[in-house]
Amino acid sequence: MLRALTLAVLPTLVISRAEARLWESVAQTEARYGHALAKFLGDAPREEQRKYRYKDFYILVTFVDGRSEDEWYFHLDGKTALSEQDIQFFLTMTSDGKPWQKPSDGLVWTLGGSSIENWKAVAAYYPKLPGTTIPGFGIYTLTRAKKVLKIP
Repeated sequence: MLRALTLAVLPTLVISRAEARLWESVAQTEARYGHALAKFLGDAPREEQRKYRYKDFYILVTFVDGRSEDEWYFHLDGKTALSEQDIQFFLTMTSDGKPWQKPSDGLVWTLGGSSIENWKAVAAYYPKLPGTTIPGFGIYTLTRAKKVLKIP
């Protein structure tokens, strides 16, 4: 009976953990990606960025007070555009089991509802990041998006 219960509950725990990326600690992030390839001071106090490698991607994570506030995904070569499949994979990874929404005429995806009061996270794809030729996909907590993207 205990074994059956364990087999029933374990996949739920794994799925839940696999879908929650933002808000995770440095230790949780490094348990998934391994040790950081590089560490950088952030733009503000209590802020740090760490670079990881995952499959064919570099991932740049900004931690504020030790928790992930934004995550950026780039192909290793810095040239290849992210496919719709790549974007959907990263959205699913950070969805916490909830659907991302993107209006047909919108430039960003939102997580948590149709109004800004309910949003928990925001994501955007840049075919060329400002000031570069590198395509990248970023996912922000709403708190971080308000600061960085100037969302009201």
